[in-house]
Amino acid sequence: MNLKTVRTAIIVFALVVLCLSSYVAVRHLSYFDVKSVDVSFTGSSDTLSAEMERIVSPLKGMNVFAVNLSKIKAELEKTDGVESVEIRRFFPDRIELLIHWKTVELRIEAEGDFYIVSDGTLVPVTQGTWSAFGKLPSVKLDISYARLVEKWGYDEGFVQMLQLASSLTDNTLITGIKYDNNNSNGFGRLILDVGFPPDVLYVREPVTAQRLSEALDIVRNEMSSGENGVRYDLYANALVKRI
Repeated sequence: MNLKTVRTAIIVFALVVLCLSSYVAVRHLSYFDVKSVDVSFTGSSDTLSAEMERIVSPLKGMNVFAVNLSKIKAELEKTDGVESVEIRRFFPDRIELLIHWKTVELRIEAEGDFYIVSDGTLVPVTQGTWSAFGKLPSVKLDISYARLVEKWGYDEGFVQMLQLASSLTDNTLITGIKYDNNNSNGFGRLILDVGFPPDVLYVREPVTAQRLSEALDIVRNEMSSGENGVRYDLYANALVKRI
């Protein structure tokens, strides 16, 4: 081996040692500790679920070089309701996350079991994921009916209920929604508690979302007169007040 080759080998070795030493050094400098984890969202939620929070929270304070982006991305994408995740590292001290939530139309609660309605399917989820979609209406179902829908898909009554309940996103006066399918594939009863103490509106047959909205406006106006605890029955062509 000639002198030139030896000299080149020494230089290469020195550079490798220098690079490794620098990498080890920066992984122990507080200057590169993550100070900011910025999270943004697309889809049906604008918040992290409890499960996602447990994954994301430890990132703050970690050395930015030590964050395994692929592992974090894979763990987040395993979370219920998530379509995909983008994660980026910005030196010296920032991590950026973009969470793409699935499109969710409604939340379902069935005697301690939790579901989301997404992509034509009733999907079982954890309570943490269910809570992350807190801006969407929640409908209570009988557990046996929920499991039938989960296994066999939507029946006609469920589809009609879904169309009505999902239209109630912005109605802050509604304090509770329940759907009783009456053990039938047809439309059962959609029961809305309005205000507190609540008036109760029974939707007795399929109606349009506009018709339901008009009925809720009538109930709201009558509540302002001070009369509480009234029951209403809504039909396609009539709103009946029961005293």
